[in-house]
Amino acid sequence: MKDGNADYAVSATFDGIDEFRAYLTHPDHVRFADEFVSAMAETYSSVQVELSS
Repeated sequence: MKDGNADYAVSATFDGIDEFRAYLTHPDHVRFADEFVSAMAETYSSVQVELSS
C-alpha cells in the first residue's frame, strides 16, 4: 500500500444531506466520536462525497 494511507476506513450512505446532518449531530454519534475515535486515533480524516443517481 502507499505510504501515508489510512489503516482503516468507515463508509456510510445516506438518503440525503438532511439525514447526513442528523447523523453528525446525533448524541450517539457524537459520544462515539468523543469517547472512542478521538481516544484511539492519533489522526483521522473525514471526506464527504455527494453522488448523483
